[in-house]
Amino acid sequence: MHRCKAAVMSVGTVLFTLLMFCQGPVQSSLDTGTGQGVAMMKMLAASNSSFHLIARSATVTISAPDMTQMSKALTVTDTSVEGLVTGIPAGPNRLFTVSVFDSAQVVCYRGSATAAIVPDDTVMVTLNLYRVGGAAEINGTIYEQPEIDSDNSSLLLGLMAYYPFNGNAADESGHGFDITANGAQLTTDRFGNPNKAYYFNGNATMATPVTPVLSLSKFTLCVWMKSSVPGSYLPRLVAVGIPGQAQNYYGLLYSNGVYAHAPALSRQIIFMNGDPQDYFSYELQYSHGAIDTLTWHHAAVSYDSGRLRFYIDGALDKDTVISTVIYQFSTTADLTIGCSDGPDRFVGKLDDVRIYNRALSDQEIKSIYSLLN
Repeated sequence: MHRCKAAVMSVGTVLFTLLMFCQGPVQSSLDTGTGQGVAMMKMLAASNSSFHLIARSATVTISAPDMTQMSKALTVTDTSVEGLVTGIPAGPNRLFTVSVFDSAQVVCYRGSATAAIVPDDTVMVTLNLYRVGGAAEINGTIYEQPEIDSDNSSLLLGLMAYYPFNGNAADESGHGFDITANGAQLTTDRFGNPNKAYYFNGNATMATPVTPVLSLSKFTLCVWMKSSVPGSYLPRLVAVGIPGQAQNYYGLLYSNGVYAHAPALSRQIIFMNGDPQDYFSYELQYSHGAIDTLTWHHAAVSYDSGRLRFYIDGALDKDTVISTVIYQFSTTADLTIGCSDGPDRFVGKLDDVRIYNRALSDQEIKSIYSLLN
């Protein structure tokens, strides 16, 4: 028997009670008989929300690297979105993405979560549903900044990839972007704990294919780092982009390499944004502060609606506005840590890599820096 919980989330003026039901083995009427799974979901809107004035149709899309993407229509009432999804191929890390549309087929609410699908069983899916504004593009979602809870639970909001390197390179965000380490060696973290970080020797690579769910128009990239010696070219800390197209990606870099367009050995962190229309067109933005090679430091960059913010050791370092459009992709891309598919290689230790699909607040960045610090 599975046990399920109801969760309540307040986003702006809209209150949703997310009720995800699960039970024991599915009755014969629901049993696909093919080792596939079933998911049941029901989302109730508060009576004082504007949901019933907006929502007209809804679709849930389920995808994973080892299955063909599938979509199902959900039922929309004045106060709820609900449905039963059958025939989902069994396996881990199935990504559920729910989009709720208005009468003009414009996305007005969106949510996503992952779940492991058990053969011939009804399983629980827990979703965070957000109000969407702006031009209705899915990547144009506007997230209201949550208050920091005492248990830092809001730091899970929008977490798309997370690598704490707890003895391996598994993605602990629940999205299934486990990464492959080639040449990177487990080592001690900033607290001296063994096998809790990775050392990159300048030749090591760490990469995994990702879906367009990481083609983000707003984001936060975070990493703990301890550089040893100069890396090569423009050492990448964490980046997402199309393999084989070196400039077509967005990412956080470290200016401790040798490159004509970057201040040699300046030890600044860099945000790099590519241009899919021009292989050699890209933008480099630098932090004000520098990160030395003697101790561990936390580096982060966030972006939202043209506003780019750098953070060093939990504190805001630079707040600027850029005019270029963040690189977007619609096919499979690579998430890389400490390397590129070219010469951009980091030398040193990396740990606790995070990618969010929203710009974290100053307080949230400080909270991440302060975790166990």
